Amino acid sequence: MSDDAADRVLRQLAESPAAQSVASAVERAGVIPRRHLPLVGRLEPLAQSKYTLTELPVVDCVDRLPICGGRCCRFPFYLSAEDVEDGVQFDTAKPYRIAHGDDGRCVHNRDGQCTIYDKRPAICRTYSCRHDARIWVDFERRIPVGDATVTAPRRA
Repeated sequence: MSDDAADRVLRQLAESPAAQSVASAVERAGVIPRRHLPLVGRLEPLAQSKYTLTELPVVDCVDRLPICGGRCCRFPFYLSAEDVEDGVQFDTAKPYRIAHGDDGRCVHNRDGQCTIYDKRPAICRTYSCRHDARIWVDFERRIPVGDATVTAPRRA
């Protein structure tokens, strides 16, 4: 999809009566009302700006990506309005859900690198795979799920 087409879709979505209704209700209530769950996917309190988050987890992603293959980049999640405004691509068939490419990874993951790292969503900033059994059999020994046959070095 061209940038112009994507801009048109985003503009139409943002100007739709449903989006205006959601935005208004969210402003008043501070949460997404249940009747709008099909539109946005889940009930969740509004969060602070992703740019003001502190105490972020430290995971050596650059070193681990060749091992895990960026499995977390395959997880589905919904974007915030801030993410959409920042140009994070969403699935037009499922508005506000992060877009995934043909390989199943986030469209912003190219060759194991996040192309929007400075603008990445809050969930990407705050997520730690350290205790996630969907990714690691053993985080410390770097044994990913589906690769449990790999043996760790033996200690003498």
